[in-house]
Amino acid sequence: MTDQAKEPSAEKLFNDLFYEAFDLVYAQRIDLKRQLAELKTKSTQTTGSTEKLEIDYDTKDLEEDLEYLAEREQKLNETYERFERRQSDADRGATVKNGARKGGAATAELFKEKHSIWQAEAKKHWVKNPLQSRTHVAKKIAEGTDDSPETIRRHIHRPT
Repeated sequence: MTDQAKEPSAEKLFNDLFYEAFDLVYAQRIDLKRQLAELKTKSTQTTGSTEKLEIDYDTKDLEEDLEYLAEREQKLNETYERFERRQSDADRGATVKNGARKGGAATAELFKEKHSIWQAEAKKHWVKNPLQSRTHVAKKIAEGTDDSPETIRRHIHRPT
């Protein structure tokens, strides 16, 4: 039996947690609606002003709680929709880690030529004046390009 068969997938864990949270919010909303209905019924039967005032405050609190739970439910749904959109990438077998690795390798390939040009320029500067620092040489190279001297400095090396 493989490790994947033993452990539930991230998708299953997410779905389980989502539905548990959604059920909890839904149950709380149902309970608050029931309490609100009871208070409104009690409010119509009450004759004392003090008791009616307390019921009105309780009713207002319950309505605020209902609004909060409705917002939480909406955020849960938005989170789930975002997860569903991401799921298609996972179905294709692409993960963020592998994607980043491939992207980094592709970027490195693109910049190899640029780095070799920088190194050739740096070599010319060091032939003229071998005591110049990498920072100084990088600044000189950057004057003719749109590249950052800091980036250039990290990619050039003194000839040994």
